[in-house]
Amino acid sequence: MTQDKKYFHFTLGAVQEFVAQAQRTRDFWAGSFILSWLAAVAMRSVQKQGGTIIFPKPDDNYLNCLEGQGKNQPPAQGRVPNRFKAAVNHNFKPEAIVDSVQMAWRELAEVVWNADLQAFCQNDSIHRQIWDRQIGGFFEITWALTEASNILDRRKNWRTHFAPKEPGVKCMSMAGWQELSGIRSPNKTELENFWRAIGEKDFLCAIAFVKRRFAVHFENLGKEKKIKMPGGWVLKGWKLNAGVPSLSSLAPESAPFYAILLMDGDSLGKHLTDTKAATKISDALENFTRRVPELVSRHNGFLVYAGGDDVLAILPLEDALSCAKTLRDAYEKAFEGTGIHSTLSGAVEFAHIKMPLTKILRDAHSLLDNVAKDGCGRDAIAVRVWKPGGKAAEWAMPWKQALDDDGRLVIEKVAEAFRNEKKKDFSRKFFYRIRERFDLLNPPKEGKAILDQAQACHLLAADYMASGVDKKRKLRFAKAKKVIDALLIQCRRVIREVDDKGLERLDADAALFVRFLATKGVD
Repeated sequence: MTQDKKYFHFTLGAVQEFVAQAQRTRDFWAGSFILSWLAAVAMRSVQKQGGTIIFPKPDDNYLNCLEGQGKNQPPAQGRVPNRFKAAVNHNFKPEAIVDSVQMAWRELAEVVWNADLQAFCQNDSIHRQIWDRQIGGFFEITWALTEASNILDRRKNWRTHFAPKEPGVKCMSMAGWQELSGIRSPNKTELENFWRAIGEKDFLCAIAFVKRRFAVHFENLGKEKKIKMPGGWVLKGWKLNAGVPSLSSLAPESAPFYAILLMDGDSLGKHLTDTKAATKISDALENFTRRVPELVSRHNGFLVYAGGDDVLAILPLEDALSCAKTLRDAYEKAFEGTGIHSTLSGAVEFAHIKMPLTKILRDAHSLLDNVAKDGCGRDAIAVRVWKPGGKAAEWAMPWKQALDDDGRLVIEKVAEAFRNEKKKDFSRKFFYRIRERFDLLNPPKEGKAILDQAQACHLLAADYMASGVDKKRKLRFAKAKKVIDALLIQCRRVIREVDDKGLERLDADAALFVRFLATKGVD
């Protein structure tokens, strides 16, 4: 880095509040898309000042689409991370980047206001006052201009942003924000009359309303009014498909569960201080990100976000684990030949359709960070099952132990074996008594296990046969032992640091998760 050059570090928040607070899948997708779009606006503004994006590698087609010059299909999902690093000249103006992001957000909001609210709300009304206050004060933009390259590398992508104290009735989607009618105290009739006229059932704040409606009007951004950005470039929108699949379409009545898949690269930050390594990582992540949409689609899923080493998707129950494994393979493939060892951890939340989407989204980050990464030592997969009564099961395993020699998920193979038993012979009793059995088999805090793996397998195979599955002796004992042995391996919770052999105990939740997969959640 020469003396007349510096590093510009940019972070856009509040990610967690904007994306995760969502009543519908459309809101969930919209938050991710808008945040990514605004980050892309920031990148383009840096380039217009002669800066070079160092990390991550920019998506040229995405940035060109901002000016209506994209040659390929315009983006339909978020693809740009909410933070980046750029090399800039000594006369670089960071404030112009902040102005560009704020301007783009205000102009998008204005397109929505003009199309959906202007006919019902005067510009000098209480509704407009609420709108301007909320639109103008939401996003948190952090930047630094320095000669150091890693000043913001330690900051989390997902950050907490607290809403200001606001009066009146609160938004049904985003906690703490006043809804737009301006009614000071709850009055169901007045509230319903106001929102019915607009065509919405939910009582929404300005931010949530933009998320709900922007996709319908995004292509009109810059059409009636030329939006000239700082740096002299012109901002334009493009046509988006507003038909985001609902949770009910992913979770049929016969198996009313859907899955949230969240994946994230492990410990990439330690390589980013090396400029050569950072370039290789950036190229590898671009290759990975380019493949993600097709891979998620192949597994019947809906991609919410794919940028850098992050992936967020919604999938049917039966496709989620195999999608996670496929993405892990693609991630490792992208890093082949770079000389950089990087792994991908994943979290899968299986949730009943009656569970609040926001709760599941928030929990996914805890599951990934605290269980897959900190608990399993990274390079792992973690799962939780949520039923209307609460958490029903949790399972986590390093990828090395989760996959067999052929690269298949062992736990899915075990579930398939149980699923193939005739329905009338399938034993609930065996699975719900397994916790009791594990309490006997697990060693005390200080001491050795009562039985070794072979002995425990023999005992549980006999128990399985006695539970009713083998009433007609169609299942041979050897077959039972094979199934139970695979089950026990997946039930041994592995708590380890990287490169450590680890500590193992039998965990009944893994067996209950197998039963969940085998029955698709239907008791």
